[in-house]
Amino acid sequence: MESKHPEKDQEVGKNAENLKAMNLELEKIVQERTESLLKMNNHLELANRELDAFIYRASHDFRAPIASINGLINLARLEVKDTSALDFLEEIGKVVNKTDNMLRKLLMVNIINRYSTERVLEPIDFKAILSNLQEAFGSQMYSVGMHMEFDVAPELHYLAEPDLIQIIFYNMIENSIAFRSHRSDSSPFIKVLVEDVAADNCIKIVFSDNGMGIPNKYFRKVFRMFFRGNEAATQGNGLGLYVIKKVIQKLKGRIKVESEEGQYTNFYIFLPYLRGTS
Repeated sequence: MESKHPEKDQEVGKNAENLKAMNLELEKIVQERTESLLKMNNHLELANRELDAFIYRASHDFRAPIASINGLINLARLEVKDTSALDFLEEIGKVVNKTDNMLRKLLMVNIINRYSTERVLEPIDFKAILSNLQEAFGSQMYSVGMHMEFDVAPELHYLAEPDLIQIIFYNMIENSIAFRSHRSDSSPFIKVLVEDVAADNCIKIVFSDNGMGIPNKYFRKVFRMFFRGNEAATQGNGLGLYVIKKVIQKLKGRIKVESEEGQYTNFYIFLPYLRGTS
């Protein structure tokens, strides 16, 4: 049966063909864009791997001569008697240690970037980690009159990569020392609590100190790279809390802070139990 409106049917047919051609062209564009994005992504992944490798190698190699400089400084202290020269050696040592600390942070970032949840996870011995760090920071805390205590809940069976947990505790303790209290009416301290929160299927880690504190206006900024919540301190490099936040993100956890300037700071870290093979 012939159409009563052949011109209209012809026009509809042309429109359908045009739409089909447009769809094919759009599909082609989307495919080309997708392939282009995949290539860019592959290039970025390669660049990131190369950057991580460079950071690791450079940081590791630079730490060797820094250790040598520290050794020479210690030898010079044994030989030099002039008080002015000893003061200069002390200041040189501070600069060298600050540089070494920065390189250490870069190595930590490299460890975090290489972390994968597909890795074999191990039971974390929180008491051992804290005891080792308490000893490692012992002379530094003693020199500033600071004490540390910790309480770890018994029978915790948290699985993770030990290096990552070590990074959290190391930077938190270092941060508390750098921003410790200088008040004459109290001694600086840091307290660490590790406990299980069964209701939320996670562990909670609390770091408390009576240091300089953080102004409220900085609460959202303290985890940014190179940001320091209290500019009155000169020891911090603004990377400690940034590195901690990166670890917690890798472990799919969360962190919050409460503080009163000049009084105290509490950090609360919640780490969900991860599935892994021990």
